[in-house]
Amino acid sequence: MTPDEQTLYFFAFRYALPRQTYALSLVSNLILERVNDFEDWQLQDMIGEIEAHWEWNKDIHPIDRDVQRLFRDRLQDALLERSVKQAVSQMRTSSGREVNRMPKGRYLYSFDEAGDHPQFYFSSVDEALEDALEKMQTGKKASHLEAGAA
Repeated sequence: MTPDEQTLYFFAFRYALPRQTYALSLVSNLILERVNDFEDWQLQDMIGEIEAHWEWNKDIHPIDRDVQRLFRDRLQDALLERSVKQAVSQMRTSSGREVNRMPKGRYLYSFDEAGDHPQFYFSSVDEALEDALEKMQTGKKASHLEAGAA
């Protein structure tokens, strides 16, 4: 996608965001189909625009808010997935050696939410990545169920 096309998608998003029509559903689907063609900062700008829209407009119809929330959540998921993949890639290539085959006694830990206590350990980068992706997928399902219940 060219920079001009990225700009057009962003302008379409900004136009559709405050409209109480199906425009945002259409535009958000088009953007999500091409989410990997956007830079991180562009996705972060869209997330910021949605959250600013919520602050400025307290009388958003619940259906429109759900569409906006779902789009924001999917953009955040895309950014999270990128950061996980980037971290794993950096770990694998650090110091020019493969980190995936760690010696015994060296493990990757998953900590509790407060960051105080290890909950799980992983013997390889791939195992840690699989766990992170599984948790991300579980989180997506939970957020979709919550949106459907609302």
